[in-house]
Amino acid sequence: EKSVQPTSKSDEKEEKVVEKEPFPVHLFYLTRLFHKISNYSIPIRSPSQQITGIGLYPLLSSLNHSCSPNLCFVFAGMRMLVRALRDIEPGEELTVAYVDCRRIAPVRHALLLNNYNFICRCRVCNVGVAVVSEA
Repeated sequence: EKSVQPTSKSDEKEEKVVEKEPFPVHLFYLTRLFHKISNYSIPIRSPSQQITGIGLYPLLSSLNHSCSPNLCFVFAGMRMLVRALRDIEPGEELTVAYVDCRRIAPVRHALLLNNYNFICRCRVCNVGVAVVSEA
């Protein structure tokens, strides 16, 4: 895209053609923004577990996944709360489940790979034990 700009204030009639940045630069920033939104967004769920929107929670979205999590998200309107599912030892990593942990391992792995681009290697997946969540 080209734009025309005057070369000086004294001579508004004399113009110079200036090349603007090509479209891919804008695409780069849009891609970065989309990546950040998709990485930091968490589905907002109704009490019946229906997804009603997404929220951007950068700090909470940095929690890692486990098929045997020690935390879960609870929504109070637009506020997201974090609840402990069990006693947490000092120094223990805080984790949440990105998928329904009651599903069998191959289904969990497929969901995690498709939606989050990784396969879980937590202790539950390593031993192949099914976990029933209390949440």
